[in-house]
Amino acid sequence: MPPSGTGARLSIPDAELHTIMSTRRLLPLLSWLLGFFLVANIYLVPTRAQSPRALDLIGLGLGLWLVLRLLSGGVRTLPLIVLALLNLVPLCWGLYAYQQGLRITMLLSVRWLLAMPVGYVLLRAAAQESLRFRLLGGMWWGLVLNGAVLVLQYAGLEAPTIRLGLTAPDSTVVSIERVFLRMPGMHGHPNASAAVVSLVVPVGLYLYYQRRARLWVPLASLLILLVCGHVTSSRSPLLVAGLSFALAALTSRRFVRSAALLAGVMVVVLPLWLHFGPPGGRVRWEDTAHMSANTRDRLASSEAALDLAAGHWLGQGVEASQRELLDRVEVTASHNAFLQLAIVYGPAQGFLVLTLLMLLAVRAPWGIRPAWGLEALLAFQTCGLFCFEEHLNNPTFICLTTWLCLASVARLAESPAGRATAAAGLAPLSPGGLPDSRPARG
Repeated sequence: MPPSGTGARLSIPDAELHTIMSTRRLLPLLSWLLGFFLVANIYLVPTRAQSPRALDLIGLGLGLWLVLRLLSGGVRTLPLIVLALLNLVPLCWGLYAYQQGLRITMLLSVRWLLAMPVGYVLLRAAAQESLRFRLLGGMWWGLVLNGAVLVLQYAGLEAPTIRLGLTAPDSTVVSIERVFLRMPGMHGHPNASAAVVSLVVPVGLYLYYQRRARLWVPLASLLILLVCGHVTSSRSPLLVAGLSFALAALTSRRFVRSAALLAGVMVVVLPLWLHFGPPGGRVRWEDTAHMSANTRDRLASSEAALDLAAGHWLGQGVEASQRELLDRVEVTASHNAFLQLAIVYGPAQGFLVLTLLMLLAVRAPWGIRPAWGLEALLAFQTCGLFCFEEHLNNPTFICLTTWLCLASVARLAESPAGRATAAAGLAPLSPGGLPDSRPARG
């Protein structure tokens, strides 16, 4: 019989112990890669316009892993319930779309299903401090790559980005009244790429306030956002990221770091803004007639989407909802991601995602804290972005939303003592079922 007490842990066979320890050493690298490809969602077949993307392959691989974990009893009940609620309607619509030949709806539903394991692993990785910062490091550098792709396109070097699978072959430059040229970036449209790049601000701020990055990281994050705003002429990501920056800086209890950050902005960022003007040029921000017309069009499309959602409680799918919007307001977008869900999958789906994200985002004014501070700031930024564009056709935001919805429920289910994951049934990520010796977050 094996000895009792702590010595019983040493009865693991040498081969199995070697496998477990090797896997544990790989987890930081895998977390970094997951964060990187979450935002740098490259095209796996560069020559094809409809190429599978990195997150599709990652979702498939993690899906197989999640099934094996489920069969071995390694997945807790609460995350499975949340994932089932989030994906039941997309699953039903995906099956219906497959039968009816609705290709766009089917692909969107498949990406929601592939986001299930990705969101689950993101939650597990973010629940452990060492993996959380590796995950964020990968995200930050992936967002830098997004910015580099936009700059290369602006410089007329889009051909190398296509050959490397960084942009789609059919992506085109958007022109506004033949005055503004807007680069499509890695995500196929200026608004989509600018929204993804704007995540560099909350990621950089969290690393800085948690003492995992020096002052240059949040300052570089702001500069990256401003450069990308210039080449995409997208306004809403700049506004939302600015709110996230102000919220984090003003509510943080680390006053010395906030003072240093604000001083850095005054010395580095503000002079560049004054010299070059706002991103996209002053005309883009001072043309009140164009801004008023744009606002009216957005409100009209959102109002039409709300009316469509109220009349179709089970949703309409992508194709039918786009036709309805085109007939009513002569555009195919609702300019709101929550309304996008409501008209495609039904109002209940849109309300569910809105509620879960808002329950997490309302914690952002409490400041950046180790427990749920990252998720709260990302939820705040995501909710702001979702109020301006249909970002839930982007695999990056689908996976991010799945992660944040899981985090919202996990936070609500935590114990009064503040255990960040235990009461939600989420142990720190560790292979082989062994407990991790490092403390969980919180």
